[in-house]
Amino acid sequence: MITSDGNDYEFDKGNVYTWARVRAPKSESLAFVWQENDSTLQSKKYSVLKNINGYRIYDQLRFIKEGRYEVQLNNSKNKIIGSQSFTME
Repeated sequence: MITSDGNDYEFDKGNVYTWARVRAPKSESLAFVWQENDSTLQSKKYSVLKNINGYRIYDQLRFIKEGRYEVQLNNSKNKIIGSQSFTME
C-alpha cells in the first residue's frame, strides 16, 4: 500500500515524477494512472512479482498546462490503493 502525506502540492510546468514502494504477498498487476478532471492522461502497468521485502516502481509525466491533477496507484481490479493530488502553475 502507498500512502500520501495528505498535502496538495504545487509545481511549475514540466516533468512530475512518482514512485511507490511495493510489498507484494502475491504476484500482482499494478498501474500508475495520471488524471485530470476524472479523465485519464496516461496509464502505465507494472507486473509485480511476489516480494515481501519490497521494491520501488517509478513513473513520470510531463505537464505543459496549468490545472489540478491526480496520480493514482491501482491494483489489477482497478481499485485505488494510493493517490496524490497536485496543481500545476
